[in-house]
Amino acid sequence: MPRLTIFEEKDFRGRSRVIAGNLGIENMDSVFGGAQSLRFRSACWSPTLVLFSRPGFKGRFHIYRGNMNFSDLQNLFFGCDVGSLISSGKRLSRRKIRQFRKTGQLPSHYRLITPSETFSGSGNK
Repeated sequence: MPRLTIFEEKDFRGRSRVIAGNLGIENMDSVFGGAQSLRFRSACWSPTLVLFSRPGFKGRFHIYRGNMNFSDLQNLFFGCDVGSLISSGKRLSRRKIRQFRKTGQLPSHYRLITPSETFSGSGNK
């Protein structure tokens, strides 16, 4: 099962929030008012992390396979923040990711985290 640790500041500092499972965060601004760094871990064979330039799984995207650390999320899209993301314990094809981008819909076995869920008031650190 994949696990994201999201930090409110660059370089894995400040408050953090751990979220596990196959999921999509619809708007990264809902996490601490804009998460600045993250760690992606999974014991699965081929986990996938997809970062989108816009909320709602829209815009440009980058695909990452395996365990990853991002000390500064702002640098991934030429100075723009990450708008949304998908975390999966299995390999996601480009075709499947484009489908998510087109429809904004995740499979039923994925947890959708929307801005209405409160992240800003709680943290693990």
